[in-house]
Amino acid sequence: DLGLNNRTNYSSPVQIPGTTWSDVAFDWYMNSYAIKTDGTLWGWGYNTSGQLGQGDTSNRSNLSSSRVDSNAFGTLTGTNQRVKKFSCNGSGSHGFNALVRGDGRAYTWGYNGRGNLGHNHTNRCQVPIQVRTTGYSGPSNPVTSTGNQGSGQGSVVTDCVDFWTCGGDSHVFSYMSRGSSITNNTLYACGYNGYYNLSNSSNNTSQQNNFQTVRFRNNSTFTNAMMVETNQGHNSSYISMA
Repeated sequence: DLGLNNRTNYSSPVQIPGTTWSDVAFDWYMNSYAIKTDGTLWGWGYNTSGQLGQGDTSNRSNLSSSRVDSNAFGTLTGTNQRVKKFSCNGSGSHGFNALVRGDGRAYTWGYNGRGNLGHNHTNRCQVPIQVRTTGYSGPSNPVTSTGNQGSGQGSVVTDCVDFWTCGGDSHVFSYMSRGSSITNNTLYACGYNGYYNLSNSSNNTSQQNNFQTVRFRNNSTFTNAMMVETNQGHNSSYISMA
């Protein structure tokens, strides 16, 4: 997961090959991601759920063959297409990721057995797929390219403020805020809900494959969320309001 094309452990810092990296992210398991100054996204390490976003489930250790498929989100440069948020959940064989562009469009990929990607199905997505309000119908299983993602339903999400990939092991779920800012938004959630993780109803523990509105106990809509925190490997979620 160091991108050095070997499996050697290092006790001191070692430079990642190349000099045009602009940012880096990594999860707690065995995955690393980085973006270059030319707007390309790269991922290496463990890939059993397609979380590296390269169309397959082969592990990667060589950076030269580790570019994330960009058919969905294009080149990540400029005000509208820059990376505003990248959230990676390193749940081993249940790893998944989310990327939000500067224009508010969101993309998710990786493990999806709990509907945690918000695409209205539970098929693994091995490339980034754009988030829509009601997902997709007729996708392949697994989804290996944007060409077999299925037919888009509803509308494209274009006002994503923030995104959090949550949970651990197979109890994974996602939270997404939509609106104009961190102090003016509505909170949505999808995925595993066995312990009321999604807070979409006071008596509902059903898994949700689409994003649903998060609600208070009195059924009013949860708005102006600034942060969502979960205890990795457990099922609780903590929400902070503006």
